[in-house]
Amino acid sequence: MGKLKDDSNFQIYGWMATKLKLKGNELLIYAIIYSFSRNDNGNGVFNASTAYLCEWIGATKKTVVEAIANLINKDLIIKLEDNSQKRKPNVYKINEQILFPTGIKITPALGENLHQTSIKITIALV
Repeated sequence: MGKLKDDSNFQIYGWMATKLKLKGNELLIYAIIYSFSRNDNGNGVFNASTAYLCEWIGATKKTVVEAIANLINKDLIIKLEDNSQKRKPNVYKINEQILFPTGIKITPALGENLHQTSIKITIALV
């Protein structure tokens, strides 16, 4: 990923604030990682630079690194690859064991109008 583009976007879901109790920078970064790891090409992972996240939330590198560390400590995200020595972005994914402990995933239905309350339920066989 490169610099932030005008058509880039992410979505914050209510459960991120109510169920996960996230707020501020942690909420924003979690929502970005969640959104980008869910896209068709993401394969369930997020691998953008710290600078990219800084640009998204308008914060310093230190702030972003602290928020990511807090999300890891809360077991909400998992660092899959530490590429800091390679001068490449680290790779993260959402910890679905914490998010969906029962194996039942509730996600917005495809093409859903943002004002509707319908949901699509996907059951993951483990």
